[in-house]
Amino acid sequence: MSFKGQHIEVEGGKLIYPPAQQPHPPLYFGGSSDAGNRVAADHVDVYLTWGEPPNDVAQKIAKARASGGRAG
Repeated sequence: MSFKGQHIEVEGGKLIYPPAQQPHPPLYFGGSSDAGNRVAADHVDVYLTWGEPPNDVAQKIAKARASGGRAG
């Protein structure tokens, strides 16, 4: 496997033990900034939040959903 991204490059990479989950293990992420919300919306399977009051969590979830990324 080869990959060239903005911040990392891998040539001839391989996994010794492929993931049991297909097509890949679920990706978890937590972040409250606007940039964090965009990353979460575009790339993660599960968005994490902290132990915050329910109203604050509801606002964060609404903001993440409104970011309009692939994951929604």
